Amino acid sequence: MKVYLDFQIFDMCTKNSEIKEFIMKQRDTCDFFCSTAHLEELYRAVKNAGKNPEKALENQKKAQALRTSIEQVCHRGILNPGGHEQGIVLKDESIEECLDRIEKYDTREEIKSGAKILNEQHNQPPSFSHSYNCSNEKWKAIWDEDCTKRGIAKQNWCDNICNQMRMLYKKLCQVYGKSKARYHICEAWKSVCPICRGSYKDMKNCYGKLEYVIEQLSRVLSKVGYYREKDERRFNSGEYDITHIIYGTYCDYFVTEDNRLYNKAKAIYYYLQVPTEVLTLKEFQNLEQSR
Repeated sequence: MKVYLDFQIFDMCTKNSEIKEFIMKQRDTCDFFCSTAHLEELYRAVKNAGKNPEKALENQKKAQALRTSIEQVCHRGILNPGGHEQGIVLKDESIEECLDRIEKYDTREEIKSGAKILNEQHNQPPSFSHSYNCSNEKWKAIWDEDCTKRGIAKQNWCDNICNQMRMLYKKLCQVYGKSKARYHICEAWKSVCPICRGSYKDMKNCYGKLEYVIEQLSRVLSKVGYYREKDERRFNSGEYDITHIIYGTYCDYFVTEDNRLYNKAKAIYYYLQVPTEVLTLKEFQNLEQSR
């Protein structure tokens, strides 16, 4: 059984020995996977550790404890993008090799800038129908809301896609330089595809399309107010959450204690018909205890 743990679960392992002991015991029946998304968050934690001189040593120890938990729990190898003819692939590389690559192409400032824009754009109060508000399965009901349908239609609109590509090209130039940015934007165009229900089976073997569609659906959910982040800091974390939702599709179960991430992942997986089941830690514990 393949299991993807949210970064927050690893953080909980460093603070609660009972949780870590439970997770470690499941390694006999479960393969836990680490992705580049986990290591991007770890890299951010390491870099942020020294910002407050008074707590620098304490924060560095916390970051090291996080890395240790990931190394102890996870299956060998790291989940990576597989390109246009492969979906998500398990790459045989060390954590150090992946962190070196993340440092080389540090995207923290771009994510921070994007989070600021999202926070400014998504400040309208959510307004949903009586049917949605009375639903016990909001991750299903949200897709029947008129505002959500309009949002998806807008994402599929050609002029909107062109604007997105122009913005992406600017970001790529900042990260890679113009020469490499041209290559990456050409690759990005190959990933553009219609966003429609039940399309996971048609895109699971193309990482670019999987990334594009899940990212756009996440944007739509955020814009209409479905479990929207509360502030710019949360929007920043939410950018990493999108990547966790993508990598979670590689596994049978995606475990998270983040209520917003839990509900967004359930909604997106339901819409695309991704077979991955989203669980809270308690639900995962109950599942394992019932075996």
